[in-house]
Amino acid sequence: GDHLTEDMSLPNGPNVGAKALGVFGFLDMHGLDTGKQFVKLAGDINAGDSSFEVVESVAWNVGSEIVITSTSYELKETEKRVITDISGTTITVDQPFEFKHTTKTVSVDDGKDVQMSGEVGLLSKNVRIVGNDYPDIDEEQFGGRVIVGTFMQDGITYTGYGRFENVEFATAGQDGWYDYFDPRYALAFLDTGDTIESGEPNVEESYVKKCSFNYVYNTAIGVFGSNNIPVEDNVIYRFTNDGIFVESINTKINNNLVAMGESIARIKMQGKNPSFFGCINIVRASNTTLYGNVMAGCAQAGIYTMGAPCESDLQMDNNEIHTTMHGIHMNSYGVSRPESGCVQIANFNIWKSYDYGVYTKSDSSIQISNIVAVDNGVGFLPYGWGPSSDSHLFEEKYMSISDSQIVGVSDGYDCSEEETKPDVFMAMGEKKRKWPGRGQWVNGKKLHHVGMLWPIFQAKYFKMEFPWHVGLIGPEGTNPALRGIVHVNSVTFSNFGTSCGGEDIVFRTNPGDDDMNWPINATNIKYRSVNDNNKIYIDEPIASKISPADCTDFDCDGLKKALIFDTDGSVVGDSSPGTIIPDSAFEWDGNPARGLGYYRVPKPMITTLSGDKIEYGDKMPNTGIYRDNTCLYNDVWRAYKCSGIQHRIMIIESMDRDTKIRRLSPLAVLANPGSDGYIDLVNGPQDHSCCSGYTCAERLSTLFSMVATGIEYEIMFSSIPPQNFRLHLLHNDGGEAVRLKIWFPKQQRLDIYVDGKFVNPNNIDTTKESYNLLPPDDSFIPALNEMNGANYFDPISGHLYVNLKGPSTVDVKTQPVVVLKMGMTVPIENFFEENVIGNIAGLLGIDPSNIRITNIVREGSVRNKRSAEVITSMEFEIGPPPLDDLENFVPEEYTYTTAQGEVTVNPLYSTPPATTASTTPWVPPENYLSFDQLQEVQAKLANEFQTGTLGAALDLELTGLQMEEPMAPPNEPPAYTSPEERSEVLPLTWAEQVAQNDTELLETYSEIALDVPDSIKLSQELLNVKEMEVIDPAPAVYVATSSGKMIKNLGDDSDPWQCTVSILSGPGGKLQGTVTVPFEKGIAVFDN
Repeated sequence: GDHLTEDMSLPNGPNVGAKALGVFGFLDMHGLDTGKQFVKLAGDINAGDSSFEVVESVAWNVGSEIVITSTSYELKETEKRVITDISGTTITVDQPFEFKHTTKTVSVDDGKDVQMSGEVGLLSKNVRIVGNDYPDIDEEQFGGRVIVGTFMQDGITYTGYGRFENVEFATAGQDGWYDYFDPRYALAFLDTGDTIESGEPNVEESYVKKCSFNYVYNTAIGVFGSNNIPVEDNVIYRFTNDGIFVESINTKINNNLVAMGESIARIKMQGKNPSFFGCINIVRASNTTLYGNVMAGCAQAGIYTMGAPCESDLQMDNNEIHTTMHGIHMNSYGVSRPESGCVQIANFNIWKSYDYGVYTKSDSSIQISNIVAVDNGVGFLPYGWGPSSDSHLFEEKYMSISDSQIVGVSDGYDCSEEETKPDVFMAMGEKKRKWPGRGQWVNGKKLHHVGMLWPIFQAKYFKMEFPWHVGLIGPEGTNPALRGIVHVNSVTFSNFGTSCGGEDIVFRTNPGDDDMNWPINATNIKYRSVNDNNKIYIDEPIASKISPADCTDFDCDGLKKALIFDTDGSVVGDSSPGTIIPDSAFEWDGNPARGLGYYRVPKPMITTLSGDKIEYGDKMPNTGIYRDNTCLYNDVWRAYKCSGIQHRIMIIESMDRDTKIRRLSPLAVLANPGSDGYIDLVNGPQDHSCCSGYTCAERLSTLFSMVATGIEYEIMFSSIPPQNFRLHLLHNDGGEAVRLKIWFPKQQRLDIYVDGKFVNPNNIDTTKESYNLLPPDDSFIPALNEMNGANYFDPISGHLYVNLKGPSTVDVKTQPVVVLKMGMTVPIENFFEENVIGNIAGLLGIDPSNIRITNIVREGSVRNKRSAEVITSMEFEIGPPPLDDLENFVPEEYTYTTAQGEVTVNPLYSTPPATTASTTPWVPPENYLSFDQLQEVQAKLANEFQTGTLGAALDLELTGLQMEEPMAPPNEPPAYTSPEERSEVLPLTWAEQVAQNDTELLETYSEIALDVPDSIKLSQELLNVKEMEVIDPAPAVYVATSSGKMIKNLGDDSDPWQCTVSILSGPGGKLQGTVTVPFEKGIAVFDN
């Protein structure tokens, strides 16, 4: 048969197809036992040799075909030969070898050696299943197949069971049928259910033991919905996609040699095929046993797995991987997470993986242990994803690697093997995804191998077609997640120095995500033959990212916030616990293209309350992340080692619905203000949006900074602060607090919540039954030893003081309030606070609990003569009291990003997208005042005062009234605009537009002094008024005080005063046009 042969479909069962052996009953196939199926080389094979040594004698026959695995980075150096003689442990073959195959012992730790040797596997068996040859077979790749499956006919279910032992599957598998429901593999078990281990005839037992798969055009062995099947002691040579592919339970995969797996994307030069495979693929398998396997020469991964659930017993040991792109590839896309949210993997030797020894891209926490990684491009790349920070979700995720050894280059490493990249990179898709660090020139030096890259944790899964190490590429990226750390414990790094003309680095930042490189927590690190200069390298910020489509106008944050917790000093090697931090002030007031300097510090931060300028040297003479005299800079590492400071990652997360469209940065983070102050500027994640080929100007206002505990930090946004935001201090369990001093230009009430529960401010008046605050005083500023969330707002300076200690977040919720300042003259003996509040509540028709007196000003006091005091001013706050539980806080997620076309989703292989329901409508409690109701309150008070009735209603002698508008909720994101509108060049830059908008908004919220009208006046005399013509110039009317001053503010903008004109006297006639207009900024203009 061939591709054109008619298929044979079974009722309620699989498509057997052509050139096939279908098993739907019992089949036993057993060949002659040939003993051990593969052995290790005992010495090198040089090109031109025709005999070699193995480590033990074998019972193979002369004339048998064998496979000798590649020991370089190139899988195509795998060779097949025919045995012509066996003498003890010496094997002679029919043709000289084309390539060198090596064996060597590598010391990876004190007292621990590993073998890096090629394998020799037996392919010939006396029982064979052979796909018939025909002229077009190499083009069509259509070999034979065996399927053990089930179907139903006439109410009867026919289920197959197959026991294959010492059988050769040759010229097998059929290219093009890769799906789980139609697996045209060399051998596939499909939906046969549970099997048993018996050995008796005609029982429900299946296995594949001591078989060989000698040239396969698809996957060699597939196990789907068929449980408890042993796959043991097999040799697989030359396949495409996966060597062994399992989606079943309790599969035993033991002592197999899987060699020379080619990439279908490379074979067919499919540049846009993102599929990824492994020698062994168990990503959707459960409770798999994995012992003693060798995965050698696979185009993509050695093993493709999600990992085993941490709550299960780990059944992995003594597995080896070499000559691959990735050794271990842990990828959870489309796979359900275990209940614990944690997976594990252990006990692998990995060498000669061109890109990564261990690669993770998982939405679970990961525990990795007992790994030996030698001669890999990168020993370990940790990459986590989810949940979505765009949706303000977070989870305490981590990865760990322990009790492992990573070797940069082994002794005798052959640099010539790198002169030509592995053949798989001829496929454009694979070339695009490869690790670019080997041979990369960075900051004047050439880099070679890396022990471990700094971890990245992203909000969402990034597309498979992009480089494996990146979390973002311009608009195609994803935002950082809100949690992430990697624990490195008892790991030995060996042989990191100068090799192949480049530098091998133990710890290097990941330049593929310059939004955030997450911390490394390192303990008991050991070095063997490692130069001090090669321990760490922190990359420079990427200058090309300073663009409107990326990080806008100064460097991205990720490479300036990389952090290592050197818990015992073993990373640096000085036995002094501390932290390793980058130079966050790189190019401060240096290269102007970097956009960083004192000129970017928000002006209010260097301005006194009286308006005088504060010199930078007096408040912030130092730049970058806070340091002390224990911090020593290593210019080769581009990093400081600090021994006396507890540095932590702090996140400020805007919870406003305009979080993606209103820029808050640069965020000024000022440590220890004063003569020892350190100023750092934070940018925030870059723009990852795409609207019809243009950026959507969406930048998530979640700001990642680095702080030191035990000191105060003054925080200032370059824009108006978010109304609702969340504070995170990470990895600080049991540590000291950071006291934040956050400036707000507009006085509103700031309610603080920890774990969703309200935290009373330090100036709460405990003598009052309802919520009331004591007058401001510096004594209420929380001490650093107070609880997480301890807080106090100083209305005089506009600063919110709040302790941030972790691990719980601190939520800051702005409650809009109407702020009143009433001038009055009331003798103290005639003043009763309850009466005043009750009168205001009665006038406004609101509950008295919504009104609080925040300050009382007295004059004329004489010691011991309180009766002589006169109250001259009172300040009120009108707004609902704080809620005990945080509600109505998390906004809905939105994006302008345009879809990229329809995608066909395989329901089995794909996890449905998370459907975040719209925010549940919030039901306010009884007597709660909404923003609209607060505006009504303001309008009522303004009208009552300016009509002269407020004093009588309150039974007070009022002398003046000042008001502040309640802060309006954040604007709803504007409607999507066309590409043409987005590409339009505007007269103002984005920063200038933001500054202008902020200025206008602050003017709206500025304090308004109200006056009582006395008269109404024309702004100018009317002349040349003619019948049936519009009066020109238009009549303008204003209201004046008794002293003749124009009153600019009449009533409230939400309910403006109106002016109506009419004819009172004269010869008659009638006014036409608009005769009633509102006062705007104090003037009513009749222009029609």
